[in-house]
Amino acid sequence: MFYRRKPLKFKSAWKKAAAYALCFAAAALAFVYWLFPADLIRDAIASRAEKIAPGVETRVEKIAPALPAGIRLKQAGLYLDGGELIYFDHLKVTARIFSLMGSRRRFDFTGALYDGGLFGEISFQENGPGKETRLDCRFSGVNAARHAAVRRMSWNPGLHPLNGRLSFRKKPGDPGRAALFLTDVRINFPQAVFGIERAAFSAIEAEAVLKTDGATIAKCVMKGNQAEIEISGSVLYGRDIRTSALRLNGVFRIKDAWKEDGGLAGLLAGGLFGDGGVRFRVRGTLANPRFSLAE
Repeated sequence: MFYRRKPLKFKSAWKKAAAYALCFAAAALAFVYWLFPADLIRDAIASRAEKIAPGVETRVEKIAPALPAGIRLKQAGLYLDGGELIYFDHLKVTARIFSLMGSRRRFDFTGALYDGGLFGEISFQENGPGKETRLDCRFSGVNAARHAAVRRMSWNPGLHPLNGRLSFRKKPGDPGRAALFLTDVRINFPQAVFGIERAAFSAIEAEAVLKTDGATIAKCVMKGNQAEIEISGSVLYGRDIRTSALRLNGVFRIKDAWKEDGGLAGLLAGGLFGDGGVRFRVRGTLANPRFSLAE
């Protein structure tokens, strides 16, 4: 004699509990997205940017939550006097939850800018002797030619995708300090410099002090196979990046291996390049720089 086995009651209860849990999760998710305070967060971002860099304007097309504890920004940028400083196709910022209970709040971020990617950390300390904003990030494949200012330049710098890292430090009342490191950089000069129209550098290291009206370049060392260039000076911000005024001085040193190049024979014979290199100036604007020899 055969009989049908009755389903166990706990299976039915489990299915019912799972259905309720799914409905609750869906309702909570819908609540988060529909009632997400995007405008409040947009205002908070603008306020924070104004504290770090007075005069800088933030623009964010769309803000959405990024679970479990973050936000996602789309088409976000920083602008100075209407000119683009930097533009992100998208940026995800996630809080380190345990840091929110301490004096220094830490956030991780990943994103895309100018066809490239970046990731890093930004942190804020509001109180105590260590009160400071810190940013550290790495980036790769950044196509600088997509930057609005570069697109409108009268010359094509011919920059290849940029790879490197950036750090920034800012204390209340003090100017910001930035350090930039780039690898494998290739650039076209707007006019031939010592007979050179383009150059490749294995590394570029720069340190700058950032103020509201400009930047002081403490040092910029460009290391290449053919030559090494050191630059320092200042950049005074214009109405946009292109019109920023350049007040730079530098030293151009050629490598021994390159001294055999026939194109430099006349310069070398005239004693232009000594052991200490040749000094030069860069004036004009970022869009139209002018190179000349220093006396």
